[in-house]
Amino acid sequence: MRYLTRPTLLAAVLWAWGCGGNGARQTPEAGAINDAAPLPTNCPSRCQAKADACQAPPAVSGPLCTQLCALGLSEQQLSCFEAADCAALATLQQGGGVCGITSGQQDAGATPSADKGNIGGCPIPEKSLKVSFPYFYASSSNATLVEVAGLCEKNGEQGYTGATVLHALKDKTTSVKIESIAGLLHQIDFVLAQQEVSALVAISTQTGIPTAALQKGKRMIVSVTKSTTALDPLPTGVTPDVFLPSSTSEPGFVRFSSQSKPDLEAVLSQLSNGIRLETRMKPFSGSGAQYTYQLKVKKSYPRLEVLGIQRQ
Repeated sequence: MRYLTRPTLLAAVLWAWGCGGNGARQTPEAGAINDAAPLPTNCPSRCQAKADACQAPPAVSGPLCTQLCALGLSEQQLSCFEAADCAALATLQQGGGVCGITSGQQDAGATPSADKGNIGGCPIPEKSLKVSFPYFYASSSNATLVEVAGLCEKNGEQGYTGATVLHALKDKTTSVKIESIAGLLHQIDFVLAQQEVSALVAISTQTGIPTAALQKGKRMIVSVTKSTTALDPLPTGVTPDVFLPSSTSEPGFVRFSSQSKPDLEAVLSQLSNGIRLETRMKPFSGSGAQYTYQLKVKKSYPRLEVLGIQRQ
């Protein structure tokens, strides 16, 4: 498989927005723009705040906001952009309408994106991909594994029909301490949640997969398929376990348990440097794929880190 460089997200988004001249047109939808209204002067800071919330890389968000604001966004356009979810960027990439604006003629000098070029072709063109798959994506707030699936050949173009983006595991622990049950069993719990990955724009930029395909491919992890093992030595009798949350609204746990409280006190001390765990999990999808997660749990924040995910 060969991978070619795709035009930057910046060029794609600027082309898709098509604000101002060069063929941009207003659409008669809710929130239509009043051209007589004064333009906001704080567009750059507001645009950057939105880009940061969507975890767009600085190399993209800085130039993007500079050039978008130079187009003269109205207050209604800017407010609409702030209120839109991050998936709206996928619509813009593909030339769709957002906030009363649709793209018309391409801006002079702009280069069409792979997203625009795949109309009538494969949902994920092979020529747009920048990395090999499965691809592990990690940032300060998201860690996930991204895959492409379903071979496609359409209108002379090769590619894939869809993508998979595993939900991110998130630590929700407020304190780390030993809990005792009737004095017979002792445990240390890390509260575990999972949520949809929010960094789809950044993942699209790094992988070349259109954001719309990533949006459709989000998968919840639903089960642990093997016992959790510790990659760092633990006191004899201490058992690590991962109990997945059953939904995005209910918590699960990473748990260390033992009948010996002194052994768990030793674990607490060891948590200062972190303890690495490995467990196999299965997502909610029809592929039957399983993934091995390497986790690191620590006493200090961030208490849970996903070090890596591999497909089995």
